[in-house]
Parts: sequence; structure tokens; C-alpha cells
Amino acid sequence: MRKLKIFFVIIVIFNISCHNLSNDENKQVSNTVKKYFNSVKNSDFEEYKNLFMNNVNTGDKQYVYSYLARNYDKMNSRKILLNEPEVKDTIMEFSSKHKYVKYDFTNQKNETLTITLFFFSENGYDKITREEIIGNMPKWEK
Repeated sequence: MRKLKIFFVIIVIFNISCHNLSNDENKQVSNTVKKYFNSVKNSDFEEYKNLFMNNVNTGDKQYVYSYLARNYDKMNSRKILLNEPEVKDTIMEFSSKHKYVKYDFTNQKNETLTITLFFFSENGYDKITREEIIGNMPKWEK
């Protein structure tokens, strides 16, 4: 009976520590997402670029950044971008665990633009592994 009690105590402690670890990871992802949108809001391309795992100064990064900067006010019309994002877990690429944050934006013509930021634990949750934008960007902007 004593061994059974010790076993349950160990399981409870393990669950608490795992929950705290997950909260720390989500907090780190949340802080990175806030820095991402702050860099766009404050027109700081260097900060934006440094948030990515591979922060090479490529044309596609500059294009996406300038697009986000031009449309920041439209995207933030509901004042949600600097709030706590909802961090979700997913499994991708050979069963590796990732975290992601997804935003859906709808313009006046009811067209949707989706921005998803992916984070991989091996790269650290302070770096964005992949940025994915789905939607017709030029059409959404008009």
C-alpha cells in the first residue's frame, strides 16, 4: 500500500512539472509572436529578420515584411495582434512536435488571409521555424 501511495505521488509531481514546462514553452512562443508583430508595427526589419531560425536577408522575407507593414492596421482592426496568442501543438515532418500560432484576417470583400507561424523545440521557441501565409496577398490588400 505504501508503494502505491509513493507511486501516485510521483505521478502527480511528474504531471505538474510537465504542465509547467508546457506553460513555459507556450509563454516563450507567445513572447516571440508579440515581438514579430511589434517589429512590423514599429517598422524594424532587423528585429523581424532576427526572429527567424534562418535569418538570411532574402527577397521573400523583405516582401512579406513590407506587405505586413503596409497592412498592419487592416490586420489589427480588432486589436488582437499584441494580445496573448493561442498556442497550439502539432506533429509534422517525421513525427516531430511543433507549436504554432495561426491568425485569420478577413477584409471588407470577405476574402481571408491566414498567417501561421511554426516553432520547433530543437530550434528554441524564441525563433520562428517557418512563416506561412495562405491567401491571395495582392487581392486581399486592395
